[in-house]
Amino acid sequence: MSDLSRVLFNYFKQVAWALFLVYLILGGVAYLFGKQIGYDTILWVCLGIALLVTVTFISIYLIDSLRVIIGEAMKRLIRRSKK
Repeated sequence: MSDLSRVLFNYFKQVAWALFLVYLILGGVAYLFGKQIGYDTILWVCLGIALLVTVTFISIYLIDSLRVIIGEAMKRLIRRSKK
């Protein structure tokens, strides 16, 4: 495994861990407020929030990964052109 793929995989693990913690918090919120609001309503609200958070985290991860990959490609091109 190259250094770049190792770095991207470690970054992915960090993003996955953060998403897992957000899901746990949303599950706790759904459980706590389920009796007052209704479990079906709060479940849909928490699922909507979870979807928004997931899309946001994945888009940030993909954009950052693309930035790193393009940066590495540019470094390789600059090194080749200097030789």
